[in-house]
Amino acid sequence: MGTADPPSSGPSPPSQRPHAGWLLSVLSVVLAVAFVLVPVRSSYGVRTLSGLGVLLAACATTLWLAHRAYLWTRTRRRPRDLWLSVVTTVAMLALLVVVAQPSAQYVHRGQCTFGPLGIGLGKVWIGVEPFPDNLHKHHALYVVWGAYSAQIIETLDEPTYFVFNKRDLRSPSADVTVEPPAVISCGRGSPPGGAPQVSLVGRVWRHRTSP
Repeated sequence: MGTADPPSSGPSPPSQRPHAGWLLSVLSVVLAVAFVLVPVRSSYGVRTLSGLGVLLAACATTLWLAHRAYLWTRTRRRPRDLWLSVVTTVAMLALLVVVAQPSAQYVHRGQCTFGPLGIGLGKVWIGVEPFPDNLHKHHALYVVWGAYSAQIIETLDEPTYFVFNKRDLRSPSADVTVEPPAVISCGRGSPPGGAPQVSLVGRVWRHRTSP
């Protein structure tokens, strides 16, 4: 009568370790939070919840690819999902570059799209940076956005952000003009912390057919 083989007491192969998925998830969150919180001198940045989601997904796919490559070197056998992890990682990193791209800047007048192809919802902003010769002077901001227009006059002592909400998923570009000429930027999400903000809401906006 044969005897059963004794259970293996050695460590599980890397591909069978049950905590690998949890470890990758935790590391993804840690990396994403670190990228957001650690100050880095770069014109690229993540300022929206959707951008944070893309950043988290990019971190997760990058760690997934690293884990697959690690298994390949340890076992000398190429994982079946290696190429899937490569394609997914490249796609997520490309999408991250799109959503984290720096804000366009203009002088005097320009067009703001508020997201790739004007797609997105939530808080958006127009930044106005006065030239040194025009500090502490009144600046008039004119915005023409689809069927609506807005005008506001503020005394600018430093770069100031005019904040309002985008309610349409897809919207046309906004034509922005500042008098006297200043540097104009625009973006989605919260403006850079610590800078003055002016709420561009309410009666500031008028329907363009209104008298």
